[in-house]
Amino acid sequence: MPPKLTPKKQKEMAAAIVVTVLCYINYGIAVYTSPYYAKVQYHNSALSGHAWLQELLLGHPDRIHMELGVRHHVFWALCLELRLFGAEDTPHITLEESLAIFLYLIRTGLSVHHVGERFQHTGTTISISFSPFFLHPHFITVG
Repeated sequence: MPPKLTPKKQKEMAAAIVVTVLCYINYGIAVYTSPYYAKVQYHNSALSGHAWLQELLLGHPDRIHMELGVRHHVFWALCLELRLFGAEDTPHITLEESLAIFLYLIRTGLSVHHVGERFQHTGTTISISFSPFFLHPHFITVG
C-alpha cells in the first residue's frame, strides 16, 4: 500500500497535473492553429508543371503517350490547331501547359486538386486553364 500523502504533497501533485494538462492544451492549440499563422507553401515541388511538360516533350516518346494519351506530333498538332482557332497563353500558363493539363485531366480522371499537385498550380488556376477548351465556340460541336 502506498504511503499516505500529506496535504502539502497532494496540493503539489494536483498543481503538477494541472500544469501538465495546460501544457498539452497549449500544444494542441498551437498545432491546430499553426497553418493559419505559419504559412507553408503548398505547391513547392522542384518540378513545376512547365518543367514536367518539357521533360515529357524532350524525353522518351512513349512517356508523353503514357501520361497525356497522345504522341509528340499529335500534341504539337493540337497546339497549332488551338492557336489557329485563337487560343492564347494566359499570364500564368502557356497554351502548351494548358493543353497538357486538359489532356492529363481527361487521361487520368483525377480531381482538379490532384492535377494541381502534378502541375504545381491551385485548383482555381487548373480550372481556368482548361475552361477555354469547353467554352470557346470553335471547340463546341453539335451533332
